[in-house]
Amino acid sequence: MSSLSTIAAAAIDRDWATSQRWLGVERQHEADDVIRLRGSIRVEHSLARRGAERLWYLLHGEGSLSARAAASAGQAVAAVRAGANVIYLPGAAVGQPTEALVASVNSALRRADQIEWAAAVASGQHEVQREWLAPVIAAAQAAFGGAAHVYELTHALIEAGAAGMLLDDRLSEARGLGHGGGGVLIPTAQHVRMLDTARLAADVAGVPTLICARTGTLGAELLTSDVDARDRDFLADERSPEGYHRVCAGIEPAVARGLAYAPHADLLWFETPLPDPETARIFAGRIHDEYPEALLAYSCSSLSDRYGQRDSAARAALDRELAASGYTLCCLGVTTGLNTSAPAETDASAGRDEPELLEAYFNDVASTLPGGMVAAV
Repeated sequence: MSSLSTIAAAAIDRDWATSQRWLGVERQHEADDVIRLRGSIRVEHSLARRGAERLWYLLHGEGSLSARAAASAGQAVAAVRAGANVIYLPGAAVGQPTEALVASVNSALRRADQIEWAAAVASGQHEVQREWLAPVIAAAQAAFGGAAHVYELTHALIEAGAAGMLLDDRLSEARGLGHGGGGVLIPTAQHVRMLDTARLAADVAGVPTLICARTGTLGAELLTSDVDARDRDFLADERSPEGYHRVCAGIEPAVARGLAYAPHADLLWFETPLPDPETARIFAGRIHDEYPEALLAYSCSSLSDRYGQRDSAARAALDRELAASGYTLCCLGVTTGLNTSAPAETDASAGRDEPELLEAYFNDVASTLPGGMVAAV
């Protein structure tokens, strides 16, 4: 390596060794590998970097966070307008790449910020009412792809401005299709390799993207392969008609996977089919016994009536119970592939004045140009 490359690699090594950001993170690559793979042109991914740094800051603040799910740019804008400070994209619509949805959401949030900023400056103020560019965590459908697919997908999400990347240990295509109500697990070793590959891609891009590892073990009853010895203790003696191995139900396989993922992820994401604070407490306790500094997130695929949107008091109580168990981030009532036409979980008035605000903003743009033509929206 050239002297400049050697200096750059040494700087990366120092950052990894001394920054609190990387405390406890295990890498399967070296700084020299990052320099070799980075290329001669360094691209600055400012939106992704800003989002990742803010998400890390929020996760280390006091109390727990509640991520709002969105399946469209409009839902994301409405969620932030209603007070959300983290946006979770559980899955893009059929035929739409996840990175395209991330880019659309970030574009809409930036435009909302521009509109509010322009109005504030025009009125003599120089601050906006809210932090519009909420960090975006995107669920990455990567279980069927190899290392090259995960590597490219991570780069695409970073280029689109994602702050965090959520990697699931289930086959996304098999989820909800009758396989235990929650899909088919991939081997533990395969998921760890996905996490390591995503970390390498983020390091090459030079962005501290949060690598989030989700285990949906409690919602799955099948496993693609018994190639990993760590999975064999939890297998039944029969197979499904498709040839998948059947997995014994219970908290133990979920804990085993969480412990395997912890050194390779920034955030462990535990999912249950229905709200289950007691099981969540056990999972968190077992993980924190071995990794006391591990950041934990909790989600459930659906909400019972008790925790539904109309019972805000019960839902707030569930949030408090999960926070007391050690969860930093909660995302309740989320399923993969939200209905993109469904309204976001916000107040009824959110976003009703968007057309008027947008027209006013573009009129401002047009009046800034010679001729002062009125902009068409």
